Amino acid sequence: MKETFAYDKDLWAAANVAKQKVHRCHGKPGLFASARAPCTEAGPCLLLESAIFIICPVACVPHIKFATCVPHRDVAWPAHADKALIMTDKGLIGRDRENNWKGMSWDGVGDIIVRTYHGKRCLSSNFWFERLDPRVPWADPLAWVIPCGLLVPLCGYVCIQPNTPGLYHVIITSKHMTEIQTSVADSLDTQDVPTATIELIALAASPGELVEALKRANGGSAPVAVKGLTMER
Repeated sequence: MKETFAYDKDLWAAANVAKQKVHRCHGKPGLFASARAPCTEAGPCLLLESAIFIICPVACVPHIKFATCVPHRDVAWPAHADKALIMTDKGLIGRDRENNWKGMSWDGVGDIIVRTYHGKRCLSSNFWFERLDPRVPWADPLAWVIPCGLLVPLCGYVCIQPNTPGLYHVIITSKHMTEIQTSVADSLDTQDVPTATIELIALAASPGELVEALKRANGGSAPVAVKGLTMER
């Protein structure tokens, strides 16, 4: 073990407050995660999706459920809080958004996205991925981002997000991809998503300290280019 990173208890509490504010959109009580729902997969500001919401109001059912039958529940302070991210000479060990342990070797690390909440309010299409990909910004569990476009999201607008200094979200994905089946109505489709993902919210260290630690643990250089996505307060 070369280095470990811990969670900060105050930032963890702030993340729970932020998650509560957007729970009706994201669901998933007790987790810093987002459920599959129209709000996080596409959104009402797409031309096609708007027609679906008008023609078929049942698309709102998931969010009515989140607001009534499945209320917000705080994410419990984890027993592994002092070892949120473990760096070894072989690679990284951490947990995904479903709180399952994941590991990846240094040469298997794909994207490292540091998502802060004090940049531009409008997001460009540079951050559009497939709808089930954990890197998609409108699925951020602490923010409400409305994607906009015609048939697919081309940009997004940040409506609600945390305002606590020092709170940020890190997503580390593997290079290796896994093909999964998705279904829309009665049709089946396939999509490639990262095989392993580590997600970190409320780290005690700053984003800069985390990036420098990644470099040290990987022999002096970052495993891949670190990408940044900022959301304005």
